[in-house]
Amino acid sequence: MRQRRISAPAIRIFAALLGALLMSGCGFQLRGTLQLDNALSPLAITGLPQGNELVVDLRRRVAAQNLQLTEDLTAAHTVIILADEHIDRVVTAVGPDGRAREYRALYTLNFRATRDNGTRLETQKLSLYRDFAFAPGQVLAAGNEEALLQKEMQHEAAYTILRALEALGGRAAATRETAP
Repeated sequence: MRQRRISAPAIRIFAALLGALLMSGCGFQLRGTLQLDNALSPLAITGLPQGNELVVDLRRRVAAQNLQLTEDLTAAHTVIILADEHIDRVVTAVGPDGRAREYRALYTLNFRATRDNGTRLETQKLSLYRDFAFAPGQVLAAGNEEALLQKEMQHEAAYTILRALEALGGRAAATRETAP
């Protein structure tokens, strides 16, 4: 009896299909895009200076959702309150010479949101970190890497805040639908 050999491309295709089947079966889903409720508009962001990287990113992302921004807290339907932003770093590894070889960049922030209809998002503490290596001969490069990681963490924080706001808008919509 002659044995049939399965080709390598066929095995790869089968493995990819099996992986896709397993991921869809476990409920895995890509993040997708933000869908902020228009009822959140106009929206105000307060608590940090307007030139802060996080505030600038939040404002840009909110504007991309075609929501109106306002500086007037009394006119806003939704207010995002940002507080206690801290950027820090700690040593996570030391070389045999006693010098730092690896750092952890830390970013923490408290935020909450309130709606004029009484719906609110309680204070959330957001903590993000990134590890990076430090080579004593490349001080400038390490400083640039740390700055880039901090900016990346602020962008991730902005996305996380808007995801929470998306849920807040969804809760308000659900409340409107079930109200008599």
